[in-house]
Amino acid sequence: MNYKPARKIKARRGRVYRGKEPFLKTKQMVHWEGLLELHYIRLADYDLQIDEIYYQPKCIRYFYKGKVRKYYPDFKLITKNKQIFLVEVKPKSKIHKEENQVKFQVGREYCVQMGWTYIVVTEDEIRPGYFQRNLMNLRRYATYSYDEKTASYILKKIQEVGPVRIIDFINHCPDIEESDYYTTIYQLIYKQKVEADLITDKLTDESVIRGVF
Repeated sequence: MNYKPARKIKARRGRVYRGKEPFLKTKQMVHWEGLLELHYIRLADYDLQIDEIYYQPKCIRYFYKGKVRKYYPDFKLITKNKQIFLVEVKPKSKIHKEENQVKFQVGREYCVQMGWTYIVVTEDEIRPGYFQRNLMNLRRYATYSYDEKTASYILKKIQEVGPVRIIDFINHCPDIEESDYYTTIYQLIYKQKVEADLITDKLTDESVIRGVF
């Protein structure tokens, strides 16, 4: 798919974090400006309802303090049921600034005209507990080859066993090599076919997993 953002992201000097992150669902690279945006891309990729993401997709012009301004929302999302969201990623500390409140209103009004939805997300939604740390580790396994046969075997077993620690569950899977076992477990957690608590603690061998009913 050919796609051009509304604004070209240029390199800057100094302590400004910029880069590209793979969106695993579409295998496209998504630009980010600031670590909070990077973490939001990973969150969107993990969300089963989101199919596509585009960075700085629109230039919205508006009038503020006697001048015509340009507002570039951070991301555009398209969900499985074809709903469209414009997303502004903003630290909580900047939410109540007047210029940002004006942008938010401009974004909401634009989305009403388009039949879309406008949302503002902060670190509260993007970085709860250990979520981003766990997600970063799980994403590595999501890029590995996925074995349907091994996954089906594990899913059947975990439904039989019930809640169990990862380190103990391997004893219920004697037909699987240890490396394949761990790779597949983490892939299934990332795909949300196996449930694990990714917020309150680090994901380790001691973490409890369970089947998703």
